[in-house]
Amino acid sequence: PVQSALRGGEETIVQFGEGTDASLFPSCASMKRADYAQEFNICEVHFVPFSDEKTGKKGVLEFGVSTINQLNEVTLKATMQLQADSAGAGYAIYWKKKMGRAVVAGEYISKGYRAELEAEGKTISFAEASEALTFDIAGENPVSEALRTRKPVYVQMAGECQKMSRAQLAEDLLVESIAFVPVLGGVIEYGTTHGPSTATWTSEEDAFRQIIPNEEIEMAISEGATYIIFWKGDVKAGTYNVGAAFERPANKLSVVKDTGESYITKSGETTLAFDGVGPVAVCGRAGSVLEVKDTATYPDFKRREVALEWGVGKFTVSPLETGVLEYGTVTKDKRETTRGAEYQEAVRQYRRTVFMHGDWVDHRSTDRFFRSLTSVLESGVIRARERELTMVASIAAFTVVWNFLASGYTDFEMIKHSGLIDYMPQIALPLSI
Repeated sequence: PVQSALRGGEETIVQFGEGTDASLFPSCASMKRADYAQEFNICEVHFVPFSDEKTGKKGVLEFGVSTINQLNEVTLKATMQLQADSAGAGYAIYWKKKMGRAVVAGEYISKGYRAELEAEGKTISFAEASEALTFDIAGENPVSEALRTRKPVYVQMAGECQKMSRAQLAEDLLVESIAFVPVLGGVIEYGTTHGPSTATWTSEEDAFRQIIPNEEIEMAISEGATYIIFWKGDVKAGTYNVGAAFERPANKLSVVKDTGESYITKSGETTLAFDGVGPVAVCGRAGSVLEVKDTATYPDFKRREVALEWGVGKFTVSPLETGVLEYGTVTKDKRETTRGAEYQEAVRQYRRTVFMHGDWVDHRSTDRFFRSLTSVLESGVIRARERELTMVASIAAFTVVWNFLASGYTDFEMIKHSGLIDYMPQIALPLSI
């Protein structure tokens, strides 16, 4: 395959594993390291020819994919939602290869598409209807083609596509155009509808204008991000607006219960200029990753008050082709009604921090004791153990009142006063009533 790619000047792909049709990848038979690849769980190898512009020398870039590599659950949900919303699609499906066939491993349906279906009296979406279907990798179906070639595939009119066995299903469930994009471990399919809730693609350029990199999403999730925002650039207006966003389930604690407001909804009310001096604009112009380590002190940060209100102390922005990706952690519980086990589990991720030099200086501060006293009612321990603390405090209060009535009390001048009810026994240890 190395020589084939070099001679042909085109990318050569070799796939291995159970269920793979060897006739689809003739280079597999001539690959001397095929046994090694399978031994080390390599299911797919790419050979990409290139030429050095300075020296004129030609070569081949080889890279492979492991059989155990695939998007984790949170990264998958985030990638599907961000890809669909940023492209103006109404749904997304994650297809992966299993025993030589393409199977559904996840889906996302937008609220707009769901509303369109309900208006037409339909109870199931195109993505949900596709769950029961599988496709042979060797077939001509767009899903199989994208999985096999690892190249994007675009279908302008899904209802009229002869290669699509789901053409009639797409027409019945309001789907118009569909795009297929290879990602780690599979292919993400996303599409628009005939209704007004989605964008109208006129070409594959519209569908593939921004491919959300799953590597960036994986990095954000691994670093503990609870939200991700895609700031979509509007070249004509010279501004950035929220084009798509994702919140982890734990971040729902930071939603105002009555109004539904969150850090993302408040950020959606903000428009950022291309020529601004804030982190998003600077990242977009510089084309490099920028980390805002302290939102309270970062200069010219337009959303400073919003960040402080919602407990976003730091975040990271990364440049993309048509915008900027922002991810960070919301640490404030806006509901303020969450108690017990729900609160305890939701905030665990915020307590997995590593103490650095500045944290130890703050820990040794002589003012720490007084700060702790003034914030004792905001203690996470109290909120997590509210039920147990309430029970202990109630028993203690009952005991004090009972003994006050039964045996009296001693005032500050050490004068003993008799109880109000003489025949009541005193509660004492060992317990005797």
